[in-house]
Amino acid sequence: MAPPVAVVAIAKPQVFFPEFAEKDSWVALLNKSTFKTQSSCHLVAGFFLECTMIACTLKKKNALTLVELLITVFVLSIGILSTLLFFTNAMRSTEFARDITEATSHAGTVLEEMHTRETLANIAQTDWSAWSLGEGINTLPSESVTVAITNAAADPLDITVTVNWTRSQRQNTMSLKTRIH
Repeated sequence: MAPPVAVVAIAKPQVFFPEFAEKDSWVALLNKSTFKTQSSCHLVAGFFLECTMIACTLKKKNALTLVELLITVFVLSIGILSTLLFFTNAMRSTEFARDITEATSHAGTVLEEMHTRETLANIAQTDWSAWSLGEGINTLPSESVTVAITNAAADPLDITVTVNWTRSQRQNTMSLKTRIH
């Protein structure tokens, strides 16, 4: 897209200033202004008597308008908020993954303790919730460990260890199932 052009015709003589004695100096002065110049002026007896035309190409200003500035701020704020939301969700997901890992470890600890017991009756008669509290493995917020045995007289025992906890007003559950002979 071509820049706008303004054409100025000078019809009457202008006073000559000695510091602009040469045509090139006059053109240089015009170039320092907000436009570029092409002229065909002739200096006669201290006056610009013959000045046919000056073609001025207006330069575009290098400033932002208020609308451009507002659009830029809007786009940047959307980008920054999206990045913050991403990091917030990533931190929440990391915390949940850590909780799942810890709950799995706690359930595994209970199952390992069951394997150390000598008889299936001893496993079935133990209060595993009290045992986990006594061992101090309930480290998640509002954590509880429950053990469900399908048939205490059966051989093998079908056992489900469930770990429940609450984080950020959200109830979470993780279960492990096994069969012990």
